[in-house]
Amino acid sequence: MVSMRKLFGGLRVRPTSLVVLLILAATFLAYGGALNNGFLLDDDDLILNNPLLAKPFCLTEFLSCPFLGGYYRPVPLFSIIIDHRLWGFSSAGFHLTGILAHFANALLVFFFLRRLLGDRLRALIAGLLFAVHPIATQPVNNLSDRGNLFLVFFVL
Repeated sequence: MVSMRKLFGGLRVRPTSLVVLLILAATFLAYGGALNNGFLLDDDDLILNNPLLAKPFCLTEFLSCPFLGGYYRPVPLFSIIIDHRLWGFSSAGFHLTGILAHFANALLVFFFLRRLLGDRLRALIAGLLFAVHPIATQPVNNLSDRGNLFLVFFVL
């Protein structure tokens, strides 16, 4: 059996680092295909036809602007504005943000359960299951549903 020291060339690898890498790999294996998707469903209205993205950022206009259909959701809207500033109109960048938010949630599940249960293995299994579960497909792929990713983040 190969020791961890030989495998990583003498680097000291902490167990938590391996957990982070495992959850990151599982998340990208499950949802990395979303990077090839274009904009879906309401994303055209939210991104491509959004007049707020065409102008310089104005806090008062941002705080009074509805998300979609009159909903007031400033956190997802702010993330869309940040994504637009980073990626322009590249759908891959927007989907990368969704995947990374889901990855952060899976990590939070791991850390929460590790603290709650005191068992790293069971917490890892739960974090991995959360990372690959197909119920997260809608919020990861559909930008108008991104608010659910942030809801889970702030709850955890």
